[in-house]
This record gives sequence, C-alpha cells and structure tokens, in this order.
Amino acid sequence: MGFFGNSNMNRVYVHSALQNAAESGFAAFSMVFLVKQGMSVPVVLLVMATMLVLRLIMRKTVLPVALRFGLRAVIIIGLATDALSYLFLSQVTSIDGWLMAYLFFAAMGSTYYFTAMHALTARLGDAEHRGKQVSAREAINTLVGIVSPIVGGTLLIWSGPLAAFSCAALLLMLSITPLLKVDDVPIERGVTNDPAPQKFGHNVFITDGVLFTTHNMVSFMAMFAVLGESIAAFAGALVVANVAGAAMGLAAGRLIDLGHGLRALQVTYGLLAIILMVKFYFYSNPWLAVMISAISAAHWPMFYSAYMTPVYNSAKTTRCTLRYHVVCEGGWDMGAIVSLFIAAALLWTGWSYFLPIAMGVLAVAAGYILTSRKVA
Repeated sequence: MGFFGNSNMNRVYVHSALQNAAESGFAAFSMVFLVKQGMSVPVVLLVMATMLVLRLIMRKTVLPVALRFGLRAVIIIGLATDALSYLFLSQVTSIDGWLMAYLFFAAMGSTYYFTAMHALTARLGDAEHRGKQVSAREAINTLVGIVSPIVGGTLLIWSGPLAAFSCAALLLMLSITPLLKVDDVPIERGVTNDPAPQKFGHNVFITDGVLFTTHNMVSFMAMFAVLGESIAAFAGALVVANVAGAAMGLAAGRLIDLGHGLRALQVTYGLLAIILMVKFYFYSNPWLAVMISAISAAHWPMFYSAYMTPVYNSAKTTRCTLRYHVVCEGGWDMGAIVSLFIAAALLWTGWSYFLPIAMGVLAVAAGYILTSRKVA
C-alpha cells in the first residue's frame, strides 16, 4: 500500500485538490485584496492576527461538536462556514461590518476544518506509508495550484471580488462531496492523551505557525509590494512558484518511508533556512523575489512531507487524534499570532521586510531540533 492504496486517503486527495484550489486560487489573494481596499500592510497583518485570536477562542467548541456529531461533520461544518466567509470578504471595502463578519466566519471555518482534517488524516492514514501519502497529497495540491491562481487572479481583475470569491465558496462546497464516503472517526468521551506526544505536536506547530507567517504571509506581502501591487503580476508569480513545486514532495515521502526520515529532515530544514536567508536579503528585487518564491514553492511540499510525517504518526499513537490536534492547532495559532504582531509592529515603525522575514530562521532551527529528536 503506497501513494494510492488506501481508499480513504484517495478520497482525501480529491477533497484536498478542490479545497486547495480555493486556497491557492483565492485565499492567496485575500491579503492583497485588503491592501487594494486601502489598508496598509501592517493593518492587514493585524487583521490576520485578529482572526487567529478568534480561532484560539473558538477552538474550545470543536471537541463538543465532534462528540455530538462526529469528526467528519466537524470538517463539513468548517468547509461550509469557510465558504460563507468568502462571500463576506467580497463585500469588504474598509474596516467595516463586512470585515468583522469575514473574520468571524473565516476563523470558525479554518478552526473546525484544519483541526478535524489533521485528526482524520492522522487516524485513517498508514504509518508505514505516511511519507508517501502526505507527499502525494501535497504534490496534487501543488499541481492544482498551477491553474487556480490564474483563474482567481483573472476573475478578481475582470469580474470583481464577488465573482472571484463566490467561485472559492463553490469550490469549498464541492470539496465536501468526496468526504461523504470517507470513514468517520467517532470521538470518545472522557479520554486523556499521553502528555509527551501532545507536547511534541504543540511545540512543532508553534514553529510552523511562525514559519508560515514569515515564509508565506509576510514574504507574499513583500513580493506584492515589489511587483508594484499588481494583482496580475502577483498571480503570475504564484503560478511560476507552483510550477516549480509540482513533484518535489514525492521524493521526500519516498525517502521517509524507506527509513531515511532524519536525512529528509536535515535536507528540507537546511534548504528552508537557506531559502529564508536569501528571501530576507533579496526581497526588494522583483526578479529575485519571484525566483526565490518559485524555489521555495518547489521545496515546500518536500518540507511539509518531512515534518508532518512524524507529527501524524505521533498523533496516531494517542487515544484521540482530535484532542491531539486541538492542542497542536492552538500552538500554531500562538506562533502565528506572535509573529504577525511583531511583523506588523516592525513595519509600522518603519523597518523593512528584512527582520519580519528573518524571524523564520529561528523557527527553522527550533522545528528541526524538535522533529529530529522524534525520528532519530
């Protein structure tokens, strides 16, 4: 059993392709859309941080809902709520009621979806083929990401935000269909997980939250700025980046399953540190910014496969993967919130993008130390 030998995971792949089409083709434009609506980059970063604070609060409701309706239902609620958030986003023109509604529903949708989806994947995937299964999903997502930014950018420019973000909502609703035949995972009452793997997952996700905000959100804002705040140019840069990343993760997944998980971590974390250093030194050059984004996109599926494999396998050893990932996602939010506030403060006080992006190198070091101990 490898890339496609698990029928549940095959349905997850189809779902993930549709969900990622919405994420890479439309969510990727949410921050730049807010900039186009007149908000400064520091304000946009604070808006995103506010959404993550709401996620921390809402995460306490995930377990009660899962106990009542099951894990699959939590994912479906998350997807439907996230779809609704895009409709509110399309109406935002300033810091107004539409923005508040968007933040509330986006926070709820992403909290329910990612927490439950990680738990479902950890439980239904195969530990001995985990690397291949995670990397296959990431490779499929990257292939989808080649087309979706073209569609999203074109709709946003020529048809306006309502058409563009309505398309995202439709894709998210369609992504529910393959999940209807995925085995559900019942959640037991009164279960307590071993604190050791729980602490590992929580700490790794803190580093990932910092990495995501610096490696993606802040550096995307820097690239958008050097491209003259052109949505068309930004969409083109996303396409170039995703073309470069189409198959890189499969190699890492195979390497992990052959028993070379530590080597995969060394390669992927080492490359990520180099990419981040190049990013914060050369972010102001538009050609280099696009080129480095392409290299980092090619590397990201490989990195994600390498570090999520031990996390998912750690989750599967616990009595409840949902409780495990509730704690993990809380760690992700905390890491992302702190780094977003720091980045916003630095940019607000006149600093360049150098330091906000450079924060990611510290997260790389911390993430490698944590995960390498788990696979060594």
